[in-house]
Amino acid sequence: MTAAADGVRPLLRARGLVRGFGAGAARIPVLRGLDFDAAAGEMVAVVGRSGVGKTTLLQVLGLLDRPESGSLDFAGEDAAALPERAAAAFRNRRVGFVFQHHRLLPELTAVENASLPLRIRREPRRRAESRAEALLADLGLGDRLHHRAEELSGGEQQRVAVARALAGEPSLLLADEPTGNLDDESSALLMDLLVRLHRARGLTAVIATHSGAVAGRCGRALRLEGGVLRPAGDGPGPLSPAAGGGSPGSARRREAPPSRGKSAPPRSPAGTSYPPVEERRAGRFFHGLLNSGPATDSRPPAGG
Repeated sequence: MTAAADGVRPLLRARGLVRGFGAGAARIPVLRGLDFDAAAGEMVAVVGRSGVGKTTLLQVLGLLDRPESGSLDFAGEDAAALPERAAAAFRNRRVGFVFQHHRLLPELTAVENASLPLRIRREPRRRAESRAEALLADLGLGDRLHHRAEELSGGEQQRVAVARALAGEPSLLLADEPTGNLDDESSALLMDLLVRLHRARGLTAVIATHSGAVAGRCGRALRLEGGVLRPAGDGPGPLSPAAGGGSPGSARRREAPPSRGKSAPPRSPAGTSYPPVEERRAGRFFHGLLNSGPATDSRPPAGG
């Protein structure tokens, strides 16, 4: 059962989603006719073992990837049928993403990173950064506005990523293992912030997680298994203590949290790392975007 709350029209409705990778005998099926509903204002956890397809599901729901078949209805709009330019505008205005790795651009400050969705819309710099500053202050980063990503702790980096996700006032927040690289204290703090902001802003949120503690903060939890969703039970699995489901950060306890040293390379929205040359190009592109007026060519750099 994947239905939203009884009597409430879903904001997001997916039916029969199919997505796999490869071809022929090498094909790996990931989503196998998956159905999913999320009501406006609902916070839903999606749990499952590593590699089961949680990231693929979130990318399809957020139009970062396309299903091979199936439908995706967002507030009455056939989102899966949107052409690429319209899909990009949809992502910018309707969806906020928080990834396991923060994916902040290292050449930009916290406020510049957080204001990116608004600057891409060609919002005036002062207005965009004022909005970003208010969000960062609300997230406890008022004294970190002009620090670059590598000068922030792992928890601070992820809070900047949350501010960036919310800057455009999206209807839907998609979070992919948002506490996976954080220690327990930072994980609990981040979840406190996400729950508070979710309630205050009336967001619809879908959170992929290994953690029972994170799933327990959501209104509903579903397990992705065999390419479909079903209610998450109490048996062995990602919600059980044996599977690392105790504290928000325990699923990745063996991984050291990001330090204040050099951070991991930024990643493209599709999930692949920028090559070194493209990383520099991405930095130059976004610096130009942030420090100029309307441009005649707003295409991102190759490879980004």
